[in-house]
Amino acid sequence: MRSAIVGLSLLFGACTEPLAAPTLDPDPAIRASATSAEKISNAIGAGLQGDARRAVALLRTVDPIALDGRDQQYRSCMLERFGSARPLASARGNDSAFASRVVEIYQRYWRRSLKAPESRHRHTKELEQALRQHMRLPDGTDSVAIERALRARLEAQGLHALLGQTGVLRELMIWRREERRSETVEMPHGTYSTDVAFLDDFVVTGWGQFATCETRGAGGWVADKTLFAVVPIYEDLEGEEFRVTFLGHETQHFLDLEQFPDMAPWELEYRAKLMELAMAQDTRARVLQKFIEDQGDDPSSHHSYANRKVLRVLMGELSAPSPTSLLSVNGQSLRDAAYRLFKSDTAMRDR
Repeated sequence: MRSAIVGLSLLFGACTEPLAAPTLDPDPAIRASATSAEKISNAIGAGLQGDARRAVALLRTVDPIALDGRDQQYRSCMLERFGSARPLASARGNDSAFASRVVEIYQRYWRRSLKAPESRHRHTKELEQALRQHMRLPDGTDSVAIERALRARLEAQGLHALLGQTGVLRELMIWRREERRSETVEMPHGTYSTDVAFLDDFVVTGWGQFATCETRGAGGWVADKTLFAVVPIYEDLEGEEFRVTFLGHETQHFLDLEQFPDMAPWELEYRAKLMELAMAQDTRARVLQKFIEDQGDDPSSHHSYANRKVLRVLMGELSAPSPTSLLSVNGQSLRDAAYRLFKSDTAMRDR
């Protein structure tokens, strides 16, 4: 498998050239008539694309009085975390001093990188140097050896870790408990049995949650022929969000990695997102809204790039004038259109 992190799903095809400018709604962030809700949505999307500076700029234009309690809390947290120079709160808790310091090192790296996206490369080098110093590794130890040593140290303390690169930033998740069992996944093209690791009791849940003040987060990923589920993200492990947005999405990654091993990460996401929409019923509007709020033109930001392509092809397939107009399309019509596009993409790859 190409990476330890494949298809990290966020809660909350075939073309290889850059996407042409799609016919999408004008960015609400630049419209004078933008509502507070639109600005909040755009700020969340900016965070997921690794640009908290843009998120903060948007949030400063929002009157907190116009927000409900949850959005007020989000705005306040983002301005505190990314709009000020105040030090981050200590990450120290019930874990060892070693693990707590690792979390602090990554959070400092995430904060600096998210506040200054153009300096990510420099901040990544600073992250590696801080980890070398913390683990007393020789100068020049490369990133692979650093992460190998870090994983070993955490495992020796009874902790599990996800490391590597997720989208535009280096990732860190640490959890204490996991349980493995088989799950049956019913999809439009068949029924599959898959091994799932249920991860719980987290120390830190990754840069996506950090970048959005815990408003959004990674729901899971696929690696080593196993699906990994971040249990705290889901309200109900029997509900549609888990069965579709996690199991359906990640199972499609697994199938695609077996059948089309050379696909780019954003292509894997494109196909899995079409499959989500082909399966979603009660959660259809939430899935679409998630795609609408996180769109981008950078292929290294796999989810946002794939979201934009999914919305573009669905608009063309359904003659919809805008992404938001897809929210009012009949549910069965949307599911059928998503599955047609998925099958068309598969047929092209099978040639």
